[in-house]
Parts: sequence; C-alpha cells; structure tokens
Amino acid sequence: MSSRIGTYLALVPVLLAALVLAGLLLVSTQPGDEALRRLDQSVRQAAEIAPRIVDTAAFMEPDAAARVAVSRGHEALAQRLDRANSAFEILEPVEPGLHQRLRQLAVNAFNSIDPTAAERPSRAELRSEFAVANAGAATFAVRTDNYLSAHQRWSGTYEFIVAESRGLVGELRRERADGAADVLFNGVEQFLERSRLPFVPSGAEIDALLAPLRNLADDLAPEQRPRLLALIDAMAQLVGQQWALRSAMTELEASPLPGLLDALREVVSADMVHRLSTVADARVVLNVYTGLLLLVLVYFGLRLRGSYRALNESHEQLEVRVAERTRDLQESQVQLVQAEKMSSLGQLVAGVMHEINTPLMYVQSNVVTTAENLEELLGQLQPAMALARGVHQGHIDRVTLRELLTELGRVLKPQAFAESVEEIRQLSNDSLDGLGQIADLVQSLKDFSRMDRADEERFDVREGLEKTLTITRHSLKNGVEVVRDYADVPPIYCAPSKINQVFMNLVNNAVQAMEGRGTLTLSTRAREGWVDVVVADTGCGIAPEHLDRIMDPFFTTKPVGQGTGLGLSIVHQIVEEHGGHLDVTSTLGEGTTITLSLPLLRAPAVEAA
Repeated sequence: MSSRIGTYLALVPVLLAALVLAGLLLVSTQPGDEALRRLDQSVRQAAEIAPRIVDTAAFMEPDAAARVAVSRGHEALAQRLDRANSAFEILEPVEPGLHQRLRQLAVNAFNSIDPTAAERPSRAELRSEFAVANAGAATFAVRTDNYLSAHQRWSGTYEFIVAESRGLVGELRRERADGAADVLFNGVEQFLERSRLPFVPSGAEIDALLAPLRNLADDLAPEQRPRLLALIDAMAQLVGQQWALRSAMTELEASPLPGLLDALREVVSADMVHRLSTVADARVVLNVYTGLLLLVLVYFGLRLRGSYRALNESHEQLEVRVAERTRDLQESQVQLVQAEKMSSLGQLVAGVMHEINTPLMYVQSNVVTTAENLEELLGQLQPAMALARGVHQGHIDRVTLRELLTELGRVLKPQAFAESVEEIRQLSNDSLDGLGQIADLVQSLKDFSRMDRADEERFDVREGLEKTLTITRHSLKNGVEVVRDYADVPPIYCAPSKINQVFMNLVNNAVQAMEGRGTLTLSTRAREGWVDVVVADTGCGIAPEHLDRIMDPFFTTKPVGQGTGLGLSIVHQIVEEHGGHLDVTSTLGEGTTITLSLPLLRAPAVEAA
C-alpha cells in the first residue's frame, strides 16, 4: 500500500511538468500563422486600394481607362476584404473549438505573470471594427457601381458625339459644303470643350451652344437632318449625364470607407503585435524549460541504458514505416509520371509565352513610336491647317497669308516630314511582321496539340518535327544549329498529340545534352512498311554502362534535382503503344543518335490494346 502511494506521489511532479510544458507549447505555437499574415496583409492592401479608387474616379475622362481602373480597383478591394474576413474567421471563429479555448486560457495565464504585457484588443472590438468596415464596403460598392454606370453612359454619349460629328463633317466636306461643315465642327468643338470644364454648363449656355447647330438643320440635305438632330439630342443628354456622373463621383469621394479601413488596420496591427510578442516571450521560456527537461531526460537515459525494450519497439516501428514507405513509393510512381507530363507541358507553355512576348513587345513599341510621329507631324501641319481654314472661310488677307506661309516654312521641314512618314510606314510593316509571327506560333501550337482533331489519324512526321521546332524555338536560339535532312515519307496512322510529345521530349533532351550549343540534326527516311525519324545531337553523350538503363523509369544521368528520369521512359512507352521501337547509339563526349521507327499501319493487336 505504501509503495503504491509512493508511486503516485512520484508521478505528481511528472504530471505538473507535463502540464507546464503543454501550457508553454500552447502559448508558443501560433495557430493559423498563414491566416494571421493574410489578415494583416489583406487589411493593409484594402486600406491602400480604397483611396486610389477615389482618386482615380476624380480624374473624369470620356475614355474607358478611368472606368476600367475603377472597376479593377473595386474588384481588388472586394477580393482583399473577402480574404481578410475569411482569415479573421479562422483566427476568431464565432464558436471556438476546444484547442482554441485551451490556448486562450494558457495565453491569459502566461500574460498575467507579466504586468507590463500589452493589452490585446478584445474579440468584441475586433468584430465591431470588421462589421463597421464591411458595412462601409457594401455602401462603397453601391456607390462604385453607380459611378461606373454613370461613367459608361456619359462616355458612350461622348464617343457617339465625337464619331457622328466627324462623320457628318466629313460628308459635308466631300459635298463642298464647307461653310456648314465649319459651323458644325466649331459648334461641336465648343460644346465638347465646355463639357470638359470642371463645372456643368447652365441651360442658357447649352441653348446658346446648340442654337447654331439647330439653325444649320434647314441648310442640310433631307437625309442629313435626322443625323444632325440626333447629334443635338445627344449633346443635350450629355449635360444631364455629366450632372449624374459628378453626383456619383461626389458620393464616392464622400465615402468613409478609407477611414474605416485605416481604423481596422490599426486594430488588426495591434492584435498581431500582441500575438507575436506573446509567442516570442513564451518561446524564450520554453527554450529554458526544454533545456531543464533535457537534463532530466539525460539522467533517466543513463539509468535505462541497459534496457532493450525501446530498441525492440523501435525495430517494430521501423518495419511498419518501411511498409508504409513502400506503399507511398508505389503511389508516387504514378504521380511522378504525371508530373513529368505536366513538366513538359510547363516547358511548352513557357516557351510559347517567351516567343509570343518578343514580337508583342516590339509591336507595342512600334505603335508608341508611330503615335509620337503622328503627333509630331500634326504639330508641323498646324500652320497649314490654319491657312486652309482661312482659305475656306474666305477672310484671309495678304499679311495673314504671308505670316502663315512664313510660319509653315519655318515649322515644316520637307526632309524631316518625309523621313517621319517613311518611319511610320516601316514601323507599320514591322508591326505586321510581328503580328504574323504571333499568328504563326499560335497556329503551330494548335497543330502541335491536335486538340480539335481525332485521337488517331494520318500524320506527316515532318510536319510534327517542324511544329516541335517552332514550339521549342526559345531553347534553340542561343547557339543550337538545326540541320534538316527530310526525305519524302508517307503519312503514318497514329495519335499525333502523343507523337508530338515524343518529338518534344527527344528535342529537349538533345538541347540539354548540348547545354544550349551544338548541332541538332533531324532526319526522316522511309522503308518498306516503316518510317524512321532520327534525332542526333553533338552533346555530352551517354556512358556505355548507362545505355541499357536509359529507358528505365526514374533513371537519369542528370544532376540531382534536374531530372526525374521519366522522359525517355514515357517516349519508350508511347512508341511501344504505336508498335514501333527505339534504337540509341552514343559516344561519350561526341553525341547521341536516337532512331525512332514507326509502322505505317498499327498492328491489330496493338490497336486493340
């Protein structure tokens, strides 16, 4: 009886030590570290995005750029707030679980030891701040939608006025009705300039601006009058739409959401600082406590050194782990095969992106340069346009004519003008060439994948090789010379997408073996019932002792981390599915030659399989 009581008493310190350790572990481990970082980051980003939306809306322009910027900013703000709310619910659930309750008790007990510990914002305060911010965000979303709708109506009317007035003025110019064209052009320009001012014109100002256009209606042809009247109605509507847009913009600017998000950010930052400081302090104590426990464990370890029970138990656990790892390895083989296929797809996509980006960048550059040249030419032609307007209006005198001609001679340089025009023509041709390259690459990618065709069909291996070279062109640029030795071969019956994958794996292996520099030779030849495709490189070659194993799954001669050993294994599998075979010859330091032989017609047994 006494020995049993002594045993129980000996267990009391152990239980107390385990209880203290469990408390320290609960305090020193921050649950939801990712959620905590996501919460702080999302709130900070939302607080930065909201003022930018308001500032962007303040710059009212008739084009769609401001509307698109506000819309994208609104979407980004909504996404950040959704992420913040989701992270907050992870950290502060409405109904916390047992582990969270225990941790909160441990944190409270730990912080009660240090009277100088910073006070953490209460859960009620955090939830209140989130509720206020979410309500403000809902109101802000309504106001943003109102602004976008008003801006779309206003910009649509504005663009209609510009396009319709230009078209009508052009018709009048062609009909030699220059007087009516000038009245229409000047009237629309004055109205548009007036509409771009920071304040909306009054009714009297609108009538004054539209009166010359209404008087012009009687001087137009019958088929042109409805267009003019529709243009006048649109100009009158633009004023009301401008009122609505400015009202929506004012409501958006008056939104309290930026201030609410700043307040929320401060509360979240304070909570995050409190959490992290508590964890940091607890980890220091835990390290000291762990050191003491280690000393105790060393003492007991010396006393139990002669025991073999732990060794036996470890041996049994090791056997269980080996069995588990064996099962995991078998499952991983299937996953690695799929990963190799996805890796090839990733390389394909990366190459296509690189090849599209290059012509796209210089097309964009050419467009910008063309626009700048056009602006410069327009500036040089301003005196000529002033002279033309004076001639059309019929009130130019000799002095003015002389001044305009002098200014035109000073500004307009014939040689520079001709050079600018020639540059614009060359830039346009270059842009067309770039767009043609993009179109060719997209068509090559489509033909390479054959996603819109039957699984099996007649296929020209030369076409597949060319599409493969186009798709992998990014890896052939830095010093790989491609030699084509194509003999006439008949089409074979196969799955084109799989054969294209074989070609891509073989070409990529050859380029990697050459480390980006060397000669890649592609050959085709026909023999009775077969088509041979030869891929030869001048790379590092394969050691003789490795030649018999290069088709084995997971075998690779590449450095660790640079290959899975599945590329040629997948190639071998696809070739066997088509009833073909591979022949590999290699000389170390000189290169490798792989001959792919495919039958013209797949054997019935293979097709059935």
